[in-house]
Amino acid sequence: MYAPRRRANLAGRRGWGGLGMGDHDLWLAARVVDLAESAAIESEAACVDLLMETLANLLAPAEIALLAEGGGGVEVSAASTGRARELASLVPQEHYRAVAEPVFNQPVGQLAELCPTFFAKTGEAGFRTISMLPMQWQEQIAGVVVVLDSGARLLSQSDLRSAEILARAGAIAVSQGRELREKARAAGQLQHALDSRVLIEQAKGATAARLGITPDAAFALLRAHARRESCPLAEIARRTVSGELSAHDLIAPRQHGRATSTRP
Repeated sequence: MYAPRRRANLAGRRGWGGLGMGDHDLWLAARVVDLAESAAIESEAACVDLLMETLANLLAPAEIALLAEGGGGVEVSAASTGRARELASLVPQEHYRAVAEPVFNQPVGQLAELCPTFFAKTGEAGFRTISMLPMQWQEQIAGVVVVLDSGARLLSQSDLRSAEILARAGAIAVSQGRELREKARAAGQLQHALDSRVLIEQAKGATAARLGITPDAAFALLRAHARRESCPLAEIARRTVSGELSAHDLIAPRQHGRATSTRP
């Protein structure tokens, strides 16, 4: 049975931990909600693990793999078994991108011409049928669910429909999680820029007051010192405001330069 890398325990928090497959509709609804919540409070890897765990329980004894497109091409982001991971890694990028509609219970032998290596290896491993479900949301493919079945039982329409719902819920969770993290990253960068600007303004005011010069002249001193030291301007401003860097430190190089230039 599949063991996730970081098991998401959202069902336990909701009091749904006791729901089993006998309560299929309630169990499915609870897992869809779990996936939705995971987008906000879990990492993408934990969300993928939760989806894999759910699909592995739903479709057992079939073996499952989740494919996603990364920087290096198509990658296996999770798998219920090592064998499923190894086989799914043979799916070519062009075939991954072609999975725009669900493929249910297709005999492996009839698909051999599409991806000869993948389907040949799949048949040699003892699998007889394959299903492929796109994790699709708003016309964007977040991944593909690959279901490999040895023929012990054909997946029912109910199983496949439930898996399709979960795949779509997983796509929404992954996409929204990425969007939330990107917004958080952008907000963090903006806050850092604002904090740096406040420090610089404080340092300008403090330097201008100490030396009796204009804020523009003070800013020129701070910037020149940052360039000489190859140090971020915000860090020079922080040192100035905290007192680590004195006004004399800012003007000493300039005074030294003037003294040098007046020598005969």
